[in-house]
Amino acid sequence: MDGVGAGIYRLPEECVAYAISLTTPGDACHSSAVVSPAFKAAADAAAVWARFLPPDHAAILAGADEPVDCESKKELFSRLCDRPVLLDGATMSFGLVRRSGKKCFMLSARALSIVWGADPACWIWTASLRGSRFPEVAKLVNVCWLDITGKLKLSLLTPRTTYAAYLVFWPAFKAIADSDAVWARFLPPDHAAVLARADDPVDCESKKELFSRLCDRPVLLDGATMSFGLVRRSGAKCFMLSARALSIVWGDDPACWIWTASLPGSRFAEVAELVDVCWLEITGKLQLSLLTPWTTYTAYLVFSIADDSYGLECNVGILPPKATVTVVSGTKPTATTSTEHAICLQHMHGEEETVMHRRKQQYMRLRKDYARKLLTREADPDIRCPRRRGDGWAEVELGEFAVADHAACGEDGVVEVSLKEIDSRRWKRGLIVHGIEIRPKHTS
Repeated sequence: MDGVGAGIYRLPEECVAYAISLTTPGDACHSSAVVSPAFKAAADAAAVWARFLPPDHAAILAGADEPVDCESKKELFSRLCDRPVLLDGATMSFGLVRRSGKKCFMLSARALSIVWGADPACWIWTASLRGSRFPEVAKLVNVCWLDITGKLKLSLLTPRTTYAAYLVFWPAFKAIADSDAVWARFLPPDHAAVLARADDPVDCESKKELFSRLCDRPVLLDGATMSFGLVRRSGAKCFMLSARALSIVWGDDPACWIWTASLPGSRFAEVAELVDVCWLEITGKLQLSLLTPWTTYTAYLVFSIADDSYGLECNVGILPPKATVTVVSGTKPTATTSTEHAICLQHMHGEEETVMHRRKQQYMRLRKDYARKLLTREADPDIRCPRRRGDGWAEVELGEFAVADHAACGEDGVVEVSLKEIDSRRWKRGLIVHGIEIRPKHTS
């Protein structure tokens, strides 16, 4: 740097440090970001930050409950700004304002004079709530005379400073709304039994945190063959069966299916990729007792299509795959209900190709004797087409079913979801199966 402005960089470090110490902590921090190593060293010097610390800080810290060990005056200043120190048996805290270096104190509830504070019929002392600085707080039970007083020596405060005093409290309604008693009712009654099957422990500090955890990040169960989560809006349970938990015809034959490491956005460790089959059949089962009673569920195949796929498209003259959902009760006598509809694996919602499924189609098919036969496929307005998910995968609806109360379903009641394309006998390749997800209807 040329000119008069460069002269400051040639001054002795002690001189620069003294000049910086006459500014503010914020200015000193900006100065330490200067490119010049000498200027930065001066801005970080102990002489600078000793002037920003209160003159009596050592005497105050002598009353700290735990030693405050810092390698430099600058580090000590930042420590007191970021994490106030507990004093006098955790009855008071001491910190600094970063911008000015002025002292701040907070009196704990135990350091206050609370009328009737020793009467458990009026006040109770409980463990501190989340975010509390002190180990216990005072909770009002019932009084008609509310009187709280706190005292602090003026000599502890920074001279020539205007202070404001604040009562720090926890709103009662928020405490109630965040309580375990409230969120325990939103969690499924059997959530502990389900989480006992988790591959990794699910550690949460509160029922509310556990609820949010299950809504945001489903938990892997049974050796990562299934996941369990909740719907935030209703608290209803969601399950997803991994590809390994499904019954895939020819799934153990590497000439037909291969098992590969999961793709981006996958919930499980591996996925099944179709190599070459003419008989496509995938089935998944789940106990009805795991699901939320009085809830209508929808089952989805979660999948992707490889670039080299063939035989999966829904063209004119090609019969689409069929999806079947069967509910078998565990009561005696056994009751069975089943629904079936056609699905498409490649035409996404909103694409023009979906229109072809909704009109009558006629096409020619060669018979074994090479004679031509005119066939008609009626319009299918109920055919289900896939859509893109937020995690990058695609999903197609396989069907829906209702879960009554568990007594009506029985302990052995199951829902069986299957996908079949066996009528055309054409060879197929490129379907990548992530799993089958079962979640409440109208939940994306």
